Amino acid sequence: MPKFSFDETLDKIKAILAANAGDTKIKVDNINKDMQVFGHGGVIIDSLNILDALTGIESEFDFEIPDEDLNEDLFSSVAELSNYVYKNGVSGDD
Repeated sequence: MPKFSFDETLDKIKAILAANAGDTKIKVDNINKDMQVFGHGGVIIDSLNILDALTGIESEFDFEIPDEDLNEDLFSSVAELSNYVYKNGVSGDD
């Protein structure tokens, strides 16, 4: 049984991203699941703050994201990142 539901995982990811947004100062309520997290034209977080956000995610969900999974697809949207974390860090499915 997962520790969190997908919706709880999504909410926690949004909070971590908002807390680490740096100069963009985006509020949790303004983050939707289709927003791009990072990358070319990134909406929520920049390259200076992405490592802090990843550290926060790994700490909150008590798992490590392997380097080989850190790619542009993972950050294509908040939903994609949340789905990855839910599948690999919450439910434990591989």
